[in-house]
Amino acid sequence: MWNKCLLQLVCLSLLPSTFSLGSETSLYGFAGGGLGYAHLLSPRDEESTKTGFRLNLSGFLSYRKDDSIWDFGGGWMLSKLNNDGEKKLVTSDGEIKDQRDLNIETRAGFLRIVRRMQLGKAWEVGLGLESVLGPSVSFSQDVKSSSPKFFIGPDVAYVVDTEKGRYQFGAQLGTDLNLSQKQLFFPMLTVHYGIPLYRSSPDLPKIDPPAPPTAPAPKAVASSPKPIPAPVEFCHQRRIL
Repeated sequence: MWNKCLLQLVCLSLLPSTFSLGSETSLYGFAGGGLGYAHLLSPRDEESTKTGFRLNLSGFLSYRKDDSIWDFGGGWMLSKLNNDGEKKLVTSDGEIKDQRDLNIETRAGFLRIVRRMQLGKAWEVGLGLESVLGPSVSFSQDVKSSSPKFFIGPDVAYVVDTEKGRYQFGAQLGTDLNLSQKQLFFPMLTVHYGIPLYRSSPDLPKIDPPAPPTAPAPKAVASSPKPIPAPVEFCHQRRIL
């Protein structure tokens, strides 16, 4: 079932987006962190289910080309798993270990790549692939392993632009691909803030300037003819001496 879901997510993340809001090319540098829940399942009857938390400190570069977004980065993680079960676990060496008040702590680095597509004005949806690296990344009480562990799952982000940068509020779900006899889930919420390293202006639609208003035609004013003044008669009086 998980294989089918992951295959659908991969296909979805590789499809071009149909919600284009204009052409933009940008490169941002982000830093922040995340906190989430950890849940470890094991098919072995003698091993109990474990729960806990995961804490991340991370940074990455985010490259955007039109509707396509790629994130490349990494960071440091702390994972703690515990349970209060009373089962006895027989290890690979034949040793019997009590699982009461068990605490499995993992400190490691990780690399992460994410491919998302824009969905609407601020939402981004895609798929993330993560590799956890460290001296002991088995997430187990009886097996030590330094080989990289891979996690894959959906990645959703909500982006808020400001005058000087960009906030990214994210939610992600990761499940392991190569843990031995276990299935580990990491649902997480993340917050990052980024500053632009490069950004081109989006191609906005051209708007024709409004036509200048047409001057109204002058109105014809009817005028009556001016009266012609009557001729003035001068009377000359003759002076009688």
